[in-house]
Amino acid sequence: MQQRVFDGITSDVSLGGMCIYSSHNLCASREMETILTIPSLHTGGTPHQLKIRVRASHTVLVGELDAFRTGVQFLGMSEADRQCLQHHLEVRFGCYAIGKYQPISDAVSA
Repeated sequence: MQQRVFDGITSDVSLGGMCIYSSHNLCASREMETILTIPSLHTGGTPHQLKIRVRASHTVLVGELDAFRTGVQFLGMSEADRQCLQHHLEVRFGCYAIGKYQPISDAVSA
C-alpha cells in the first residue's frame, strides 16, 4: 500500500477528535495515521508530535477557503500522547477532562 503525506491545519481539537483543513479530500469512513504537532508552551521549546490513529467521519469543501474540512474521530493513541494532549488543552484553553467539564465562567466565580 502506498503511503501519502498531506499537510493540514487543525481546529476544534478535543480528546475525542478534531477538524482538519487540507487541500486534499480525505475520504469519509477512512482510517488514517496522523501526526498532530503541538507547539511548545515555552518560547524556543520543542514541539510535541503525537501519533494518532483516526477515522474521517465527514468531509466538506469550504469554497471561500479553497480547502476541504474533514472531521476525524480518534481511534487510538498512546497513553503518553493522550496525557500530553489533555495537558495542552487544559493549559491553553481551560478545558477539563471528559466527564469533569466545568464551564470557565462557573470555575472563576466558584
